[in-house]
Amino acid sequence: MYIQHEYPEGPMSKGEPGWQFHPRLEKPLHQEVTIYKTVPNSFTHTPLKQTLDKLDATHIYICGAQTEFCVDSTCRGAFDLDYNVTLITDAHTTSDADHLSAPRIIEHTHVTLKNFWSPNATITLEKSLDLDWIKNKVNPRGID
Repeated sequence: MYIQHEYPEGPMSKGEPGWQFHPRLEKPLHQEVTIYKTVPNSFTHTPLKQTLDKLDATHIYICGAQTEFCVDSTCRGAFDLDYNVTLITDAHTTSDADHLSAPRIIEHTHVTLKNFWSPNATITLEKSLDLDWIKNKVNPRGID
């Protein structure tokens, strides 16, 4: 599932170069869902929850851009809706800010999110190669 942020006008408006998926990302296939959002939390004012509910999803994996905005907000939003969340730690990014470098922003987000607790949901952090479904794809026979 792809989530794409867009603004009504400016460089992030639909069709503009800043709105396009990064060229190194796989493009969504025709049958894959793309959800468009206008605020950082991907669940706000979008059909994301309804789409996940139709799939009976209980665990979602999150990656993306703007760690301290969209990624963090969506992790928290999913957690608040009782989804188990895995943030893929090497698959999200941000830019330096005036007060913190990008690596420090990412570190702060990881430390904060890994300390969330609820009896109904979890947030875990995993590197992409540590995910079972990636391990099986990279090394399908389990041979080291």
